[in-house]
Amino acid sequence: MSERNIQIINCGPDSKCFDRFLQVPQTLYKPELLKLQKLNDGLNRDYLLHCLVAIADNMPIGRCAIYRNPHLAPDGKTTLILGNYECQDDMEVASVLLQAAKNKAKEEGAEMLIGPMNGSTWDAYRFCTNLQNGLFFLEPFHHHWYISQWEQNGFTAFANYISTIDRSLVHDSQEVLAREKEMTAQGIRFRSISLEHYESELQHLFDFCKKTFGGNFLYSPVSREVFFEKYMAVKPFIVEDHVIIAEYPDRSIAGFGFSFPDHACSSEKRLVLKTLARDQQPATKGLGNVLGNMLTRLAKEKGYTSVIHALMHVDNRSTGLSGKYSGEPFKEYALYAATT
Repeated sequence: MSERNIQIINCGPDSKCFDRFLQVPQTLYKPELLKLQKLNDGLNRDYLLHCLVAIADNMPIGRCAIYRNPHLAPDGKTTLILGNYECQDDMEVASVLLQAAKNKAKEEGAEMLIGPMNGSTWDAYRFCTNLQNGLFFLEPFHHHWYISQWEQNGFTAFANYISTIDRSLVHDSQEVLAREKEMTAQGIRFRSISLEHYESELQHLFDFCKKTFGGNFLYSPVSREVFFEKYMAVKPFIVEDHVIIAEYPDRSIAGFGFSFPDHACSSEKRLVLKTLARDQQPATKGLGNVLGNMLTRLAKEKGYTSVIHALMHVDNRSTGLSGKYSGEPFKEYALYAATT
């Protein structure tokens, strides 16, 4: 029983009290940090069930959202998603809020609650477990005390992720250059994304991602409209030659590498390599290495001092690709789960 009067209210986007949900981050972050927090703060309206807010002394001091994503049932368990979490550095408030979330999930018939995830892996998810290494652009952003709040309230690591950093920028091995030459001879061509025709590019990338990402851990499909909304939002940060698209002779996509400057870093010129993906056909074997090499070469030519290989699941083949380019452990992340 709480010694304080901490009230939990349900404030969905259509309710009169939704402003209370939106106010919580404003009480927790300085204005310059609030801009970074907002990059990870979107609500997934497709899967949203509840928006819970912790109130004390008529002030919103914590919040979370609960989602039902029908595509996620890890270990065959009925699962709900917990996301958009923000809370004061107060374990009592966190305990009341997280217990309320568990209770609500149980009422909805869930056996398990996983998070932080704002609805799906297309949205912001994961906590960074070593925030002391600094922030890079579009990385999960949150206060350091959230991890202990979750762990002390019954949440344990369910999946682990890593970002590595390559400071050597070694590239153009004979093996990779030979594979690039073979692919070019087979009619695969490499080009930069066109911002002038960005919407058309997104049409083709959506079709490719829908076909290629289906086997990824905790994958769930996304509508074309939501995909466009997300990637139109990052358009201002894209540099054309930092996104390389590999095409078959018929102009369909064989793979792509997506990178961008690290706008959050002021101590050095860093490149963030977010995605390396290829069509799972024999003709594209080794394409991830080729694209990674091209972007490492570009980084070296443009005066970057390091490349971050970002947010890879520890069992994902991307971690192997990062190792080929001298990637050293840099940041670690966890997705948590609790029974209801």
